[in-house]
Order: sequence, then C-alpha cells, then structure tokens
Amino acid sequence: FGIFISMILYTQSLVRELIEIEQKTVKFYTDIYKRYSDPILAEDYLFLIDNITPTLSFPIIITDKSDKPIYPYDQYSINIHIDTSLTMEEQKQFLIENIKKMKETYPPIIIEGPDGKVLQKFYYSHSFLIDKLRFFPFVEILIVITFIVIGYIAFSTIRRNEESKVWVGMAKEAAHQLGT
Repeated sequence: FGIFISMILYTQSLVRELIEIEQKTVKFYTDIYKRYSDPILAEDYLFLIDNITPTLSFPIIITDKSDKPIYPYDQYSINIHIDTSLTMEEQKQFLIENIKKMKETYPPIIIEGPDGKVLQKFYYSHSFLIDKLRFFPFVEILIVITFIVIGYIAFSTIRRNEESKVWVGMAKEAAHQLGT
C-alpha cells in the first residue's frame, strides 16, 4: 500500500514539473511571437518561430482580443486536428469548444501592443503525455492487483488440490490398515 501511495505521489510530482515546463515553453513561445509582430525584427523571429513550433507537443489556439479564433484556423492553432471536411463555421465552433476547455485549465497568455491594448490571446492546454502520465500509476496498480488476484486463485487451487490428495492418501492408508 505504501509503495502504491508513493508511486502515485511521485508520478503526480512529475506531472506538476512537466506542466511547469510546458507553461514556461508556451510563455517563451508567446514572447517570441510578440516580438515577431515587430516588422523590423520579423525576419529573425520568423526563423525562430518556424524552428520552435514543431517542437511543441501541447495544443495552442491563438484568438483575437474577443476570444474568437483567427482565420485561417490551421495557421493559428498548433497541435489541434481540425477536420478540413467541416465548413468554416463548424471549424470555428470546434475551436471555440476547445477554447472553453482550455479556459478551464489555464488562463490565456495575452499579447498586448505597445499602447497596452490586447491584440491576441494564446489559449493552451497540457500535452496528451501529461494525461497519460497522470493515470499511469493507476494502470500499474490495476495490473499489480490483477496479478495478485490471479496468484491468490492459483495458490488456493493448488492448496485445495494438495489437501484433497492428503485426504485421499489418508483414506487409502485407513483402508489398508482396516484390511490388514
């Protein structure tokens, strides 16, 4: 029981560390993106954005100041699979639903202009890896419990089998003694 509790606590601490790393990464990405909006520095930062974006493993949706997804949707979202067979309005609704879920998890990172006005918002969530890691100890515990139950059943069956052999042996011995 102590091993199970320590395993869960350790895994949850790893999940918290990964979430912090992802939050720092998305903050770094938005800082670069903010500087990218400066036309003078755009060429240098475009290179950085093109090289950093493929390394991100968590979903990001970039919206305008009123939380509406920016069109073209596939260019302003990262690690979000948008079904291209849907109409533009259906794609927009899909992204709005994802934004609602992301709002519940983390506050958006707001990009402000030099005058302090909100230009864009970056909504993000943690990666699928964190969800898998979060539930991993419970899966391990379930597997261990399954093996324990199977072992107990096997041991009980073997023990009952040996007990019946002992009784059969004792009955044969008693019959032999009575016969003599």
